[in-house]
Amino acid sequence: MKCPWCNKDMTPGKLYGDRFPLKWLNEDQRLAMGFWAIGGDKVGHNGRLGGFGRPRAEGHRCLACKKIVIDESKTG
Repeated sequence: MKCPWCNKDMTPGKLYGDRFPLKWLNEDQRLAMGFWAIGGDKVGHNGRLGGFGRPRAEGHRCLACKKIVIDESKTG
């Protein structure tokens, strides 16, 4: 995939989280108590990894301009 910002090749991969789902917060939304993403939209999914759910999202990363594009339609 070509980067939509700089047109260089992007590297496919996955963005992994830890215990909690990855969430998107709009710019006007704030973290509750400085760290809880309450009311955010889940991004990616909780796939199975060694019998435990682990949040992840697939996408592409541009090393040149330091941007990541996440494909929300991918499930694995």
